[in-house]
Amino acid sequence: MPNRINRLRNAGIGLALAFAATTPGLSAELGAKEEPIKLAMLEWTGAHVSTHIAGQLLEKLGYKVEYVTAGNFPQFSGLADGSLSASVEVWMNNVGDIYPKTLAAKQIEDIGKLDLKTREGWI
Repeated sequence: MPNRINRLRNAGIGLALAFAATTPGLSAELGAKEEPIKLAMLEWTGAHVSTHIAGQLLEKLGYKVEYVTAGNFPQFSGLADGSLSASVEVWMNNVGDIYPKTLAAKQIEDIGKLDLKTREGWI
């Protein structure tokens, strides 16, 4: 269990450093600070950690954040129709062709890699 906690902590620190390393001149325009940024809250623990870290950083920048429960596959409908602003994690190996299709149709925008070192399987 301590190993898992350390991995989650390290992932959180890495995510925080990645966000902190960006400068206002290089970051995307996030819109009016009065409008909430709606982050997709996915089903697994790591996504909860990543999403809350991103949300807290956005709040420190003065934005309102809402966490919206979304499934890994259904999140793409919410991102495409605007009911979700962003998703912090997408596992490419289990979303089929919905990601490339919505990306090609310009219904979503890829805003960069998170670069978490993940592992699937029995541990």
